[in-house]
Amino acid sequence: MRPRMGCTVLLPQNILMAVDRMAPLDYDDLDRTEWFYAVDIGFNPGHAPTQNIVRWLRNVRALDEFVRTHGTPPVKRVGPSATDPLEQHLARWVSRQRTRQVELCSYQDAALSLVPNFSWSPLDDRFDLYLSQLQGFIDAHGHMPAIRSGDAAEHRLGLWVRRQKTRRRAKRLPAERTVALTALPGWVW
Repeated sequence: MRPRMGCTVLLPQNILMAVDRMAPLDYDDLDRTEWFYAVDIGFNPGHAPTQNIVRWLRNVRALDEFVRTHGTPPVKRVGPSATDPLEQHLARWVSRQRTRQVELCSYQDAALSLVPNFSWSPLDDRFDLYLSQLQGFIDAHGHMPAIRSGDAAEHRLGLWVRRQKTRRRAKRLPAERTVALTALPGWVW
């Protein structure tokens, strides 16, 4: 099995060629692993792949290329900053894949996980990053960051701390996040 050049999504070349030309896939030419991938994503012997399969494969390839080109995943933007239609399309598509994760086959799950910077839970990842930065700040300075600080990094962390406290008061902060923040030295609600 050879992956398609320039693509980290490991789909056998003959399957990609069948998708590209919308041709029936000859199962007799597949090895055991290729056969598993083909069946897992919904190919039927002797039939052209469905439009949904083709669309999904093209979207995951476009996502991989976008991330490699821009160095960051696509972001949903509104207003004047929403200028790249491809980025907007991919951002919506990625969001749908995250909400459908339990419905995706193992190939789809693995293919998305191989895309650089892809995360199934970006909000949790962001919280963990800020929590780690906050712990580092407390360790280095011995106190919580101040919102009115002249240091941009301290100011940003101070704003994040205030947002977490606001979310807790509004009962929108998950319990596991409340526990993680409460465990920090010097944390006061």
